[in-house]
Amino acid sequence: MKDVRHDIRVFHKGDDLVGECPTWNVEENALYWVDTRRPLIRRQQDGGNPHTWSLPTGMGAFAFRATGGIVAGMQNGFDFIDLDTGVVTPIHNPSQTGPRTGSTTENATQRGGSGAARAMEGASIEPDRCIASIPI
Repeated sequence: MKDVRHDIRVFHKGDDLVGECPTWNVEENALYWVDTRRPLIRRQQDGGNPHTWSLPTGMGAFAFRATGGIVAGMQNGFDFIDLDTGVVTPIHNPSQTGPRTGSTTENATQRGGSGAARAMEGASIEPDRCIASIPI
């Protein structure tokens, strides 16, 4: 059996309550993650102090947008977050659309394509770069 060793180091020693969704951004050479309980998102680059954005509600997941910023699955729906300005723009709140049946994509299409599933059409994930890009 092959002897495998790993060099594991602490990347960030902070006060996150629940740090989740670590995502590497190749272009920025930065690690992003979410503290789902505070709520906030953080970015750490090359050993410096992390940059932190406070969020209006909890976030469970996010993806980088091809046009900049992120699209985020928030407690109250889906939002665009401009990381340059910190502006959070709601794009879809599923609790305001009433009961649904069928697939998310079918429902978004039936409603004229304003839902988050419509926004996710054309999304690409590049596993070799550990980055998701959504063309919105």
